[in-house]
Amino acid sequence: MKLTLPQLDIFFEQMLHPDIPIYNIGAKIEIKGEICKETFTKAYHEMIRQHDAYRSFFRENENEVRRYIYEGEPRPLEWVDFSENTDPVSAAEEYMQEEFLIPFNVLEDDYLYRFVLIKAAGDHYYLFSVYHHIITDGWGTSLMFQRLIKNYNDILKLNAVQDQYPYEYSAFAAHDEAYRISDEFSRDQQYWAERFSSLPQVIFNGNETKDHRVHISDRKELIVRREDYNRFIELGKKHNFSTFHGFLGLFFFYFGRINQSDDLAIGIPVLNRNTKAFKKTVGLFMGVSPLRMNLNDENSLLELIENTRKQLMSDYRYQKYPLGKMISDLKLFNEKNRLFNITFSYEKHNYADHFEGTETTVIPLTNKSERSALAIYVREFDDHEDIKIDFDYNTDFFDDYSIEQCVRHIEHLIVNIEALAEESLKKISFLSQEDKENLFSFNERFISAEEKGSTEKTFLDLFRENVSESPDKTAIADSKFRLSYAEVDTISSRVAYYLLNNHPDEKAIAVLLGRSAHMVCTLLGIMKAGKAYIPLDPEFPVNRLQYILKNSQAGLLISEEPISIHLTGIESVFLQNILSKEEDFVQTVVKPEDTVYIIYTSGSTGNPKGVEIGHASLLNLLQSISQKPGVHPEDTFYSVTTYSFDISILEFFTPLMSGATLYMAGDKTLRDPLSTIKEILKVKPSIIQATPSFFKRLLSLGWKPDSELKILCGGDLINNDLIEELLISCKELWNMYGPTETTIWSSVKKIEHGTSPQNIGQPIKETSFYILDANLNLLPVNSLGDIYIGGKGLAKGYYHNEALSLEKFVKNPFREGELIYKTGDVGQWNENGEIIFLGRSDHQVKIKGYRIELGDIENHLNTIENIEDSVVVVKEIEGENHLVAYLKADAQIEISGVHEKLQGMLPYYMVPHFIFTIEEFPLTPNKKIDRQLLSSKELPSDEPVKNHEIEDPQLVQQLKKIWKDVLNTKEDIQDEDNFFELGGHSMLVTKLINRVNRKFSVHLSMKEVFENPDLYSLCQVLLQEQNGDSGIAHAPYQEVIRVTPAQNNIWLACQRKGASPSYNMFMEFDVSGTVDIVLLEKAIRHIIAANEILRTNFILKDETVSQKINSAEHIHFALEINEVQGEAEYREIVDAYKSYCFDLEQELLLKMMILKVGQEYKILFLTHHIIFDGISTGLFIKQLVSLYNEFAAHRVELMPEIQFRDYAYWYYQNTDLEKNDVFWKDYTKAYEYDSFLKKESPAVDSYEGNILTIPLDQEVSKGLTDLAKEMKTTPYLLMLTSLLVFLRNISGKTDICIATVDSGRSAPQVQSLLGVFIKSILLRVKFGEEKLGEMLQKVTEEFLEVTKYEEVSDYSFVKNKVDILFVAQNPEFSYHHTISDFAGFSLETVPQNTVYNKFPFIMNVISEPEEIHLEISYNKSLYKDHVIKDFSQTYAEFLKYLSALKADAESEYKNFFYSNNPVDIDFDF
Repeated sequence: MKLTLPQLDIFFEQMLHPDIPIYNIGAKIEIKGEICKETFTKAYHEMIRQHDAYRSFFRENENEVRRYIYEGEPRPLEWVDFSENTDPVSAAEEYMQEEFLIPFNVLEDDYLYRFVLIKAAGDHYYLFSVYHHIITDGWGTSLMFQRLIKNYNDILKLNAVQDQYPYEYSAFAAHDEAYRISDEFSRDQQYWAERFSSLPQVIFNGNETKDHRVHISDRKELIVRREDYNRFIELGKKHNFSTFHGFLGLFFFYFGRINQSDDLAIGIPVLNRNTKAFKKTVGLFMGVSPLRMNLNDENSLLELIENTRKQLMSDYRYQKYPLGKMISDLKLFNEKNRLFNITFSYEKHNYADHFEGTETTVIPLTNKSERSALAIYVREFDDHEDIKIDFDYNTDFFDDYSIEQCVRHIEHLIVNIEALAEESLKKISFLSQEDKENLFSFNERFISAEEKGSTEKTFLDLFRENVSESPDKTAIADSKFRLSYAEVDTISSRVAYYLLNNHPDEKAIAVLLGRSAHMVCTLLGIMKAGKAYIPLDPEFPVNRLQYILKNSQAGLLISEEPISIHLTGIESVFLQNILSKEEDFVQTVVKPEDTVYIIYTSGSTGNPKGVEIGHASLLNLLQSISQKPGVHPEDTFYSVTTYSFDISILEFFTPLMSGATLYMAGDKTLRDPLSTIKEILKVKPSIIQATPSFFKRLLSLGWKPDSELKILCGGDLINNDLIEELLISCKELWNMYGPTETTIWSSVKKIEHGTSPQNIGQPIKETSFYILDANLNLLPVNSLGDIYIGGKGLAKGYYHNEALSLEKFVKNPFREGELIYKTGDVGQWNENGEIIFLGRSDHQVKIKGYRIELGDIENHLNTIENIEDSVVVVKEIEGENHLVAYLKADAQIEISGVHEKLQGMLPYYMVPHFIFTIEEFPLTPNKKIDRQLLSSKELPSDEPVKNHEIEDPQLVQQLKKIWKDVLNTKEDIQDEDNFFELGGHSMLVTKLINRVNRKFSVHLSMKEVFENPDLYSLCQVLLQEQNGDSGIAHAPYQEVIRVTPAQNNIWLACQRKGASPSYNMFMEFDVSGTVDIVLLEKAIRHIIAANEILRTNFILKDETVSQKINSAEHIHFALEINEVQGEAEYREIVDAYKSYCFDLEQELLLKMMILKVGQEYKILFLTHHIIFDGISTGLFIKQLVSLYNEFAAHRVELMPEIQFRDYAYWYYQNTDLEKNDVFWKDYTKAYEYDSFLKKESPAVDSYEGNILTIPLDQEVSKGLTDLAKEMKTTPYLLMLTSLLVFLRNISGKTDICIATVDSGRSAPQVQSLLGVFIKSILLRVKFGEEKLGEMLQKVTEEFLEVTKYEEVSDYSFVKNKVDILFVAQNPEFSYHHTISDFAGFSLETVPQNTVYNKFPFIMNVISEPEEIHLEISYNKSLYKDHVIKDFSQTYAEFLKYLSALKADAESEYKNFFYSNNPVDIDFDF
């Protein structure tokens, strides 16, 4: 039957993640009390029988997946006993969690459930249960739990199950099918299309990667005390809401607040059981529905809960519509997180029942594969117990700190919901007092107590102290002058005297001067006069300067003659005239609250705004910087920044306050970077402060910082490349951050290798940072918000602009009487109390519902080779926002290549639609990049970035044809067309994959189709696969077709007299039924005609063995028909067939005989290993069955896509045989051979062998399988290790070498091809005194290493120094295997007792469904029968011993070999 809509959703998402247990659900059920194992098993069997959902399995059939009901025995109830372990509970817990993570294979597994009864102690058990979600949901597991307990208790008390449940999932399947074609379905579809015509904001999208990498999740648990939870319930009763509604309201509030979103959705489970019968039926009914809410900060929490309840009621009528269809309708495909990436499930299941005489507790398990950012499960299983809330978090989005913080906040809301319920959302805080104190401590830890009396000091006071202490020391120098502290004091005093005597009433003095030592003296003089200076940069446009003068109402301008700018409306005086007069200056009192400067910065209106800074703020900054990063008397500070940019103030006055020397670089020098470099080399400064662009410019010309240079970098975002270049040679590098309005810098961060450029460090002295939301609520660590700054550095406001001051400088909600400044930047605290700067709030944009930081894209662009810098802006084109990137490159770059690289780094929605190169970025007057101008700029072209042309036009056309066929459309397919937008849906994906894989010989997965839905992207995926090693093309014409190394080795071995039959592959079958001999012969001829390898002979030409492929017309195959009466004749024919010596050069290497023995019929099959391997045998029989039956139905099979000679050619093109030879020579070097078993010395070579079969019973086989699971390995590797351990202990050898084989079928196209691909490899392991697990690990690593290489090239080493070959046979064609698929007859394999042995000793491990067999074949001439029998049986006893030890095998395996062991292992070697 068809899959239901909920099952389809589950199925296709599982197909996207085929090897991940994303839909494993289940629990560990703790049982305290005695359990009757036999009764429990009966109850379990009854429970499986009662529910068709558990017996469901799924198979793909003609491009459609269908559900079937398994009619056989249920999966056995497994039993594991940990009671003997030292810590049985921990062992059991670890076992269950590990087993829970083993994924089901939905399309191959017969059982999609598993139950294990685990004993932890005498009366302490666990029932471990795991199911694939496709067969049941949480409600169904609850029903299962109740019914299993009921069954158990009934059988225990009444000897029989009392209740039956006539509720089958098939009934829901019929109901679901009717819904699909109903008007209700169309109505629901319309509702959801309208509800999500626009998408909500995506939250938690910060850490996503384009490749949808494997999802890893973990679980954090919160226990809510019953008394707190009861208060929650009582509040709900009072205000008419359920706990489910209450939790939803809390979550919408919390995640909206934490992510600054007022429009978000949460995925919630929909029960979808709308009848009484469905509520009693086990199966998958549940779907997931996106609940979308718009939040209003003015509403109370109660109003939000009520609105949520109403929206739920509205959505409820349309809940049956499946999420998968919704995603398809909205064309979101593999982007479910654009609807929601938080899910919430409230589980109030009845788990209060108990197995008779026990206390039973259900504990859900996590599959650790959560795809959403966060899945929250509120679990209320008992009305009297505490409530458990599980937070399953995706580790792409949460780390330990952030999930603990999230859980703590939600706990605070739950516990305090009564107090918060009637508050408006904008006033509610989810932070506890402890959380708030922690955030405040990030500021307070850097506040230092001021020195006594310093509150009344200004920078001028500290400068004067330096004048007194070091009057003759150089204070300021430039290219012309060196001024001592005394001289600076004198010159600045002249300026002050002039201003006080000639312009006593002027509060602010405008300054228009070139860069020089005297310019700094002038600014100092203005300060001494108790006035503020307003710097005017001579490089600024005249109209901007004129605006500043008008806005500031300055009455005096100090200028100099060389500057020819003429400004009107203000009195001017030349600096030379002021300094020419020597007057005695009487010191005036300057107070900390006085204004020290007014600096104009860019404004959003286009006109600059003046920021007024007081002396107290300036002194706080200078003192803090002098301490960290540190400016000391011995320093020389090289100043490069224009004095109209506020960071220059630090350069001018920190040295003068600290007793250091300031060197003023001149305007002419700074215009020429080479001159700047020369001057830096000459001056040898110890500190330089500049913007990143300044340092980039110097570095590009070959400058390297001095090893004693401290660099302060700020004013713009530094990038990683610049960091690494500077750190190579400089002494220290500091990242500086701060807006003009908080006095230059407000935080600093010393940058080390690996420091993020976004880390702007910790607040400076007496400065407070706050990360707040729109309502000035504190946001916690790692939450993005607006950066506000308070403290001593705060400006007085905007000069002559009170309205703007009131808007930007707001009351500090956390410190009464103080203000804070809204920076317009966004950032977050990290766990170390550092601020992570994430750009301007106006650089944070939304594209397709995703919140994007433009700086994040720029950072990735800047890592691409030859991109020097980048700027990304948003431009509206035809009503839609598009990302536009401008690149500054230091070499020619391919735009399409940049685009492709970004696609590999970023989610698709963060890849710019348009990318252009630019010579230079436009700058604002303050030399910052003018993003506004770039955003408004006309695009050089309106064509978006296009990808390269597809390299293989033929592939494109073939893929387009497949698309048209699958989509059943006649419309032309374009390169950019999207499969899903053209009508493709999940079921058609399966059809598409099958067609593509067959056509192109690739392994395209469903996940790749969903992630690459457009034709171009899918072509790229196919090209990548074909360009890899997986594609085998048709070989060109070759006169000589080389054999493969494996064939060459077989050919060489067969040249020895009597050796060739040892490479025969013989099978004997008993026939039941009637064989159509003509039809069978016709089918075999068709297989021979279709497969060149069956028509191949082998010749030696010019000392090279080559393949000779015969045409099908020249090959005649005929079934041999024979009849015998007695056993002796029969054995004679069989032995003759086995020992037949093929002529490899002339003869068809395939024979078949129909042999009548008395009244019974047999079929004998013989071929040679030089053309066949074990897998080929199975493939041949499958083809024979198919053709025999299809010829009967008048259908003919097509030829295989490639032939064995194509593989041989491809093999030599892709294999480094020289490297292979070197490896095996090194691998076998210095190996000392000694036979493990006593060997005879035959007079002549013989290859006759015997076969000894040792079955391991079901208990031993299961024990070994369980031990392999416990040791996290495969049964094959465990058996291999156990053989090596056995050999080590019986021989005393520590260096052991045996042979084994690998299928050699790694290329996808040879998986179903006839031929000899198997390769013989050696396994050499050197043992010490390790534990079993350590030896297993050593063997595993060695095995994985050698399988990377090809056939052993040193054939003589194998022949002379290796006796034992270990193989694990595919059980498909093994003991007692019945081939019952032929129309009209069946075959039963006949075990053989004798064989021709190509190896001295071969151990073949054959795994049947129920038990394992050891088949030992050995050369009779080399070993006596009793030696082999003793060895083999003792090895089997060792395996039995290991299987019984289970968990104790790790350390106790050696006891087997001690003398007190009852098994005598001292047999004749």
